[in-house]
Amino acid sequence: MTSKHSFSEGALLCDGLRRNLWCVVLSTLGFLMTLTLPVLMLMQRALERQKQIAEGLLGTADAAIYWQNALDDVGRMIGGYNPLLKLMFLVLAVVCGVAAYSYLHSRQRVDFYHALPISRTRQFFNRFVIGILYVVPVYLIVLALTLGCTSAMGFGEAIRWSYIGSTIVSMLVIFIVVYALSALSAILCGNTIISLLLLIWFLFGPAVIGALKINLCRMFFGTYAYSVMDSTMALRLSPALQSFAFDGLQYSSASDAAGLSAGALHGVYLLVAVLATLLCLFLYRIRKSERSGLALAFEPLKTPLKIVMCLIMGLAAGLVFQAISGGFWFWPGLIIGAVLFHFLIEIIYAFDFHAIFKKPIHLAVILLVLVGFCLLLRADVIGYDHYLPAEDKIAAVDLNAGTPPALKTAENISAVRRIAEMGVEVVDTVEEMKKAAYGEDDGPRFDYVTISYQLTNGHIVNRAYTIPLTEELTALQRQVTSSAEYKQCKWELFTYDPAGATGKEQAAIEVINEQGTGTQGVIFEAEQVQQVLDTLREEVLSRTDTSVPTLCLNLGYQEKWEDGRSYVEHAGCATVTRADTKTLALIEKFTGITPQPLTVDDVRLIEISPLTEETWQADVTDPTDVAQMLKDAVNIEIFRMWNSDDSIETAFDKVTDVRVVAVSKRGNNYFVLRYPLGKTPTALIEAYSATAKAAQPEDNLRMDGEIAAEPALPW
Repeated sequence: MTSKHSFSEGALLCDGLRRNLWCVVLSTLGFLMTLTLPVLMLMQRALERQKQIAEGLLGTADAAIYWQNALDDVGRMIGGYNPLLKLMFLVLAVVCGVAAYSYLHSRQRVDFYHALPISRTRQFFNRFVIGILYVVPVYLIVLALTLGCTSAMGFGEAIRWSYIGSTIVSMLVIFIVVYALSALSAILCGNTIISLLLLIWFLFGPAVIGALKINLCRMFFGTYAYSVMDSTMALRLSPALQSFAFDGLQYSSASDAAGLSAGALHGVYLLVAVLATLLCLFLYRIRKSERSGLALAFEPLKTPLKIVMCLIMGLAAGLVFQAISGGFWFWPGLIIGAVLFHFLIEIIYAFDFHAIFKKPIHLAVILLVLVGFCLLLRADVIGYDHYLPAEDKIAAVDLNAGTPPALKTAENISAVRRIAEMGVEVVDTVEEMKKAAYGEDDGPRFDYVTISYQLTNGHIVNRAYTIPLTEELTALQRQVTSSAEYKQCKWELFTYDPAGATGKEQAAIEVINEQGTGTQGVIFEAEQVQQVLDTLREEVLSRTDTSVPTLCLNLGYQEKWEDGRSYVEHAGCATVTRADTKTLALIEKFTGITPQPLTVDDVRLIEISPLTEETWQADVTDPTDVAQMLKDAVNIEIFRMWNSDDSIETAFDKVTDVRVVAVSKRGNNYFVLRYPLGKTPTALIEAYSATAKAAQPEDNLRMDGEIAAEPALPW
């Protein structure tokens, strides 16, 4: 008998497309709703706003600035910023991937298609290509339509072809990898609902594992140092979630850019898609037709898959219980989560609620492995808390920073490693030391230190230590933070680029005095900005870390509001000290501003209050005493604001038991005062403190832990 159907490649594709035209319709409607319609709405709103500006209905709004903002918004919506478009790609990848191989879940359809005189390989690639053709050509057509509408409505300047090209590549890579995983789940399973559940595990399970690692380290290891990079890496394990952090072939924000570049990460995802496709082909060719309708089409995978899922979900349940009710409940949650998930998987495998009583040995082994694993972590058998790399294995280090290590000189590496060594020496006893010292005025103090290593093999390691505060520790920390390398790598004064990210930004420097009432002046001229930066950078590298700050510089870029007013968009901060005489001279020359410390005319009174649990307060109002309190004092809050300069605190006497605050005569502003080394008016502060204490009831002066007896009630 002669077949009425052709089995050529073209005929197979056409037949597959014809049978699933609903996928094409879904893709078309989806892209029109998430791409074309939002762009049209943005453009129409912008045109209406321009008309209102032209008619004077919006006051002094600057039409040129608003139009540029509108162009930027339209460009981002067409490009990789559009979250609705990303979501639609993910939905279509799942729908088309599962739909392409859903016939495997029906015994009648499997018998029909597998009886055709077509090899399994040809059938696989035919369906795989058809699923892609449902989406990719439709997206390109709708994108072309959207670009045509954009040009026709006068927004042609919003079209940046390189940006759109990178967006197309990014969208297609994410689509392909999710599509391949969707096809894999459909081939592995014999039921469509089960394949969707397995797909959820494929898409989000790796990110859950990354999050579990973070929380288990927090729970069991005392030296674990959380890093944004940990969360970033957990997110990158899920292409579906990571897609929302992409903007074309770039990251949406600078915080996402640690580690792999966006382009390299797309390459990794593409490799995953290729490997998943090859695995799909292999499994498709060996898949038995009679496995349709079952939960899993491959019997040997049932036990390993169940064990992995139960272990992970048991840990997740334990951490949820621990977060809700405390550390003790981690262990009951661990067991409850594993048991319930074991029951659920057995029910799914057998499609029978009575299956919860099956495989008790499997459940016992899972619980034993789970509890044993957590006990081993608790005992730190891997030596996590005592880890200390050899100095010749360290390529770079960093101290108390959330960025990749950048300090590479031998002196800094040696100093940071010695600090880590001090932390390792007390890691087993520090909690007992803290408890013993609690409430003792003369007991040891402790410092929390975070250390990052980049090893010679490229691996980055972070550790956090609580270390007794000693002169050696302070000297080592100061040695690192006062080094020229540290300043050049970490201080915003050196990392600030006047040209900005685009290379065309207009740099600006705001000058702020100690009064803290706002900007006293702004330097806009590019040559003047660069001259101030170069001079201050030169002086910073030669000054001591005990130089007293006197001016605060807000480093940024000149921007304009819609009404045409200028402002400085913050990009960094720098401190000018009394020792930076050349920089001070330049600032005075360009702006006429000189350092203006607080005076009696600025302050209404000075409050002295304890840093302990005592409740007294002394108010200094006598002009002579106020003047003496303000002599040499510095408004520290101005220099703490937006500032990454670690050396600010080292210029002042250490705060011990009191806090000194000056209350402004203008409004409710207040200024926290600190004194340069050796300049604190100790005698005056002690005199006012003693008077305030004498005027307070004794019960109010009791320290934390000493509760006053309640008076007897009259009845």
